[in-house]
Amino acid sequence: MKDSCTSVEEPFPTGTIHLPFGTTRRAVWRWVVSAISMGMGSLSVGVLGISAYTAVRLAKPPRLTNGEEPPPDSFERVSFPSADGLTLRGWLLPGRRGLDTVILCHGFQTSRREMLPLAMALRERGHHVLLFDFRGHGESDGHWSSCGAMETRDLEGAVRYVLSHWTRLSDRIGVVGFSMGGAVAIMTAARMPEIRAVVADSSFATLEDAAGETLRRLYHLPRYPVVSVALWLAERLVGCRRDEARPLDHVGRIAPRPILLIHGTEDGLVPLSQALLLYEAAGEPKQLWTVAGAGHVAARLLDFDGYVERVDRFLREALSD
Repeated sequence: MKDSCTSVEEPFPTGTIHLPFGTTRRAVWRWVVSAISMGMGSLSVGVLGISAYTAVRLAKPPRLTNGEEPPPDSFERVSFPSADGLTLRGWLLPGRRGLDTVILCHGFQTSRREMLPLAMALRERGHHVLLFDFRGHGESDGHWSSCGAMETRDLEGAVRYVLSHWTRLSDRIGVVGFSMGGAVAIMTAARMPEIRAVVADSSFATLEDAAGETLRRLYHLPRYPVVSVALWLAERLVGCRRDEARPLDHVGRIAPRPILLIHGTEDGLVPLSQALLLYEAAGEPKQLWTVAGAGHVAARLLDFDGYVERVDRFLREALSD
């Protein structure tokens, strides 16, 4: 991941269409106004306006900070730095037997609360569980989300936190991620051997394909030119390119550590074909669990006990040695 992915304010002289990476939201809006005044060829005011609005929605998700918390006697509030220095906040749920440590990674536009039922269930089965908010989400620092690229630095920080508390937590680390969190788990595990097992539920193979399909289905936006322009602007806001979030390019490097891919057959946001691409590119040992009738990250909702059983069994076998 490029260390140059930072957000900086740069002036835009009137009449230029140059837009460097890392520009701020205000600068992007100034560029849009400038582009409109110049005509920008066949791009209409409406296309630019919709694309810019969509770009901001992609790069700056809403904060979800309210909701259910674990029982008071079951968890500790923790904070730790990401690999690039942002403060991340989460919960640590110590397992009664401390078999291993499982880090849970939430999806885009959610928070750690998304994973609380699974965290409690895994804790009851003896795992230490750490769940936290990615940058720009929940209670963690950061203004922007890169939909997976820079979030690998957040998971790296979580792994380092676990390793720094080895006297209390097991260093046999597994990661379970949902959607964006699954993509982050794959990309981070590829370069961190400390992660010994990965469960990726509803992960995308490439951000560009997944984002384009999601925007088309959710908002009925045409792939060209609206979605393409929106993704291009979002890259400039965040300071990272969309091709930096391609789990497909990294999943093969996880082997010989095991990976479990979970995907619903009726996923309307990230098509099942994305999971098939990941499975084909992964090395052994690998498993693909397709859940009939399940939508996006909804396999656990159809049969929660069965879901917990499958994930728990995989983690126990993968982290037992």
